[in-house]
Amino acid sequence: MSQKRTIRYARKPLNVACLLLEGGNAWVFDVIDISATGIKLRCQEEAFAQNTTVGRRCNLEVIIREDFLLHVQAEVVRVDGEEMALRFTRIPDEQQVPLWKVLGEHVDKLDS
Repeated sequence: MSQKRTIRYARKPLNVACLLLEGGNAWVFDVIDISATGIKLRCQEEAFAQNTTVGRRCNLEVIIREDFLLHVQAEVVRVDGEEMALRFTRIPDEQQVPLWKVLGEHVDKLDS
């Protein structure tokens, strides 16, 4: 019986805000960390975390700097209390290099 090994890229701690957009609504989150394939957020609104389900899709605007917003599409993969992990489902081409720059040395490192 073979076990499928999931590749997990190293996560970079990041202390910025994130706007989650879905169905005409918007919520503000704190970013805990980010990787080449996903992001972990802390919900500022408890009601949102309690009503979020795995598989939920949304758009994210991560406010990296005043002059740079990272726009990606993502899917919820884990909800744990007020924390939520999302997997990037679409990173537009023009956002790839800026994301790599944000990740710096974490861009191609794997978690051990």
